[in-house]
Amino acid sequence: ICRTGVLLSTRFSTAEPTYFSPTILKESQWARVTEANNGGDGRYNSAIAENKLSGDWFKSRSEHGHLIETVRPTRGRIELQPGAGAPSITSTFAFPLTEVIYTDKDGQHWKANNVAQGQKTRMNPMPKTGLSTWKKTESAKLCDRNSKRLAMTAGRRRHFVATTDSAPGIDTLDGINWTDTHTILTGPIFTP
Repeated sequence: ICRTGVLLSTRFSTAEPTYFSPTILKESQWARVTEANNGGDGRYNSAIAENKLSGDWFKSRSEHGHLIETVRPTRGRIELQPGAGAPSITSTFAFPLTEVIYTDKDGQHWKANNVAQGQKTRMNPMPKTGLSTWKKTESAKLCDRNSKRLAMTAGRRRHFVATTDSAPGIDTLDGINWTDTHTILTGPIFTP
């Protein structure tokens, strides 16, 4: 979600292939896409092959909401460190992870907070209700489609889910200075 001032141009390009979709905001004098105005009769142009967008993605003196997605290949992973007792993990992601939840082969959930790149972090047991609470909190931040995706992925055995507010965002219009990102990562746990 962003609020714009006076824009000299509304054309922009993304550095990577990106899925863009306007989202409905609460009714206000600044919101251009609301339930009441049937999407604000905007025109949204995109040249997918060139990653170029134009039209009403951003208008001057307005509030806009967007769903912006991309797929970024990475060698980043969560490694399970060998040892007895509570599991320990190491992250190879280039940014810190706010929280990591790991489900082991027996279905036990483990959690670690503030996981930094390259630092071995011991996990603590998490009650099964803890994962349900986490999914509910994170799902509230997502659209229906992504909420369903999260429900299918969180809790898979030998997999992790993680959150971070430090992953790089997707650049859009040059005049927009995005201040917040929230990223959910998921995948199989790596055992060296």
